[in-house]
Amino acid sequence: MKNTYKFLILPLVVLTLASCQDSNADPHYSKGEELKIISIEMSDEYGESTLIKYGNYEIVIDSGNFADSSHVTSVLDQYVTDKTIDLMVITHPHGDHFGGFIDGCFDNYSVSKLVDFGYTYSPSGEGDNISSSGLYNSYVSKRNQMVGKGTAYTAITNELSAHPTLDIDATNNLAITWLKNDYYVAPGVGFPNSSMPNVTNPNSTSVAFMLTYKYWNFPFLGDADSTYAEYSIVNNHKDILTADWKKVCLKATHHASSSSDGTSLLTWAHPNAAFVSAAMLNSVCVPNQVVLGSGTGEQNHPNKTTVSRIKNALALKNSTAFYWNGINGDLTITCDGVNDLTFAGAGRNKDYYVKNTTDIASREEEKNATFFESKFYQYYQR
Repeated sequence: MKNTYKFLILPLVVLTLASCQDSNADPHYSKGEELKIISIEMSDEYGESTLIKYGNYEIVIDSGNFADSSHVTSVLDQYVTDKTIDLMVITHPHGDHFGGFIDGCFDNYSVSKLVDFGYTYSPSGEGDNISSSGLYNSYVSKRNQMVGKGTAYTAITNELSAHPTLDIDATNNLAITWLKNDYYVAPGVGFPNSSMPNVTNPNSTSVAFMLTYKYWNFPFLGDADSTYAEYSIVNNHKDILTADWKKVCLKATHHASSSSDGTSLLTWAHPNAAFVSAAMLNSVCVPNQVVLGSGTGEQNHPNKTTVSRIKNALALKNSTAFYWNGINGDLTITCDGVNDLTFAGAGRNKDYYVKNTTDIASREEEKNATFFESKFYQYYQR
């Protein structure tokens, strides 16, 4: 009897160990409540603000440009019905990411928690519309006002150490994992500084995290650049997306500029879908012709070479799901954690001509279109 008992328990132990070791096993999730990600249209200049909503839990990532602050507020008014933003993330000290914050678009909301870049910023050039000392000081003043009203503030270096994972709904497998970037700078330390002599752009310090909801994963990397930040994040989290069952929707970094969304990031993310936030510039709108390039006055965010990289990465998953809120307007991505994402635009605020015609591309027809389906993409290259 004793030998029989040993014989019966051994396979159970082996099976248990095998199960524990197989981290790539499909967890067989069931679909959950709707998670909405709203990529808010920027109409004035390159910039971004993203709202994430799950029930009455809201996350705001960055706040766009000054000129778009009223529009950001209108989107918040539509979705944040309890007037409480549970988590706000300001990725780095550039005005196209915190302009709305300074301009008061959150003044009528309670903010439970704020996580930002943390360091003391000393830009080298006064008057730069995205990185002046005046703008940085205004940001700190507004942040202090928010803390005075009860907001819990944490710099990313402290947050990463103390709370590497934030469970939003543990029962339904919804959480945030803060991503390690070797170019984060601690509170009280000045940036730029001699410890990183080659890193002078705040883009490299962007706060990054992974939003995970059952099968779907959403990397948010701010304006991470391919030279420094993207490589560091990928290197520090090599295995986070390796399981075959994981699906990925990537928010293109730095408005899909020429210096972002490099091969290492796209290989790591292996996206099933992607989206980008960048204003459609006045120089390419009516009455001008559509041009996407790299010269003065051309639409360089998204950049045509970067778009090509993203397109090739998506093709590996037999996908063409790449969306630009400059085409769609406010873009709502809906996810139940299991099934394919849905993408729906509200319709953009700007018009452009179909190239070599006097026809204006239809806002209505393109509000739900992928970038590749748009007239803009079909005619944008010289």
